[in-house]
Amino acid sequence: MKKKYWSFHGKAGLPRRNAFATRTRSIREQRSFVRGFTLIELIIVMVILGILATVFVAQYPASLDRSRDTQRKSDLKQYQTALESYASRNNGLYPIQTSAVLPSSLCATLGLTSCPNDPKNGLSVCNGGVCRYQYVSNAAGTSFGLWGRLQRPTSTGVPYFIVCSNGKTNEGSSVPTSANTCPI
Repeated sequence: MKKKYWSFHGKAGLPRRNAFATRTRSIREQRSFVRGFTLIELIIVMVILGILATVFVAQYPASLDRSRDTQRKSDLKQYQTALESYASRNNGLYPIQTSAVLPSSLCATLGLTSCPNDPKNGLSVCNGGVCRYQYVSNAAGTSFGLWGRLQRPTSTGVPYFIVCSNGKTNEGSSVPTSANTCPI
């Protein structure tokens, strides 16, 4: 016996049925025609999105701190370039400051039109201290040290990024002084 198929379009060779005729289908056949997502699939997707959001939210503050630390390092190197330019115009001597001062106070002396400041200037969020850049030179003006406190240093107990007149730049645990302008 030939199997009869339902067709709304009347394909050749198959009997045409009334388009409004009803046929009882099994549950399995009904499910095979349903399009969409099951509840389990939706829950799995929501759990995965929740996990990704948690990871993102947990890492976001750390990435902001690291980006501000990168900005600090860039700013201090910009000051270093300005100080080297100043020294080349003044017989190899840097501005004399035997006690720590803000490098922004030297901008006019260095010939800078804009002075970079710490992204969190004056706030106490930089690894247990106040965020700001500092400058000191020896009494003769032949060497200097620049530094800034980092929010997320690469090593614990090493909270400063230091730039020295001898070309050294690195993180350090102590700040430059007029007696020792490069503690790294």
